Amino acid sequence: MSVDEAADVDALFELGCDRLRTALAATDLKEVSRQIVEARSLFAAAEAAEGPAMTLPPTSPYAMDSWASPHTTPPE
Repeated sequence: MSVDEAADVDALFELGCDRLRTALAATDLKEVSRQIVEARSLFAAAEAAEGPAMTLPPTSPYAMDSWASPHTTPPE
């Protein structure tokens, strides 16, 4: 990913965050819903522009399934 592409992804993400902040400040349910829909769209666009996500192998101590149980603790 080039620097320009990374900046575009960051900008989309920040715009999504701005929409969420606007939704939190809104008092009208219609406006809250509209802002949340826009935020989700911007986050989806950022994710799509970023490319495939890095996935951890299931044997990794950082894979969620290896420590997500309430009876275990996260790796140190």
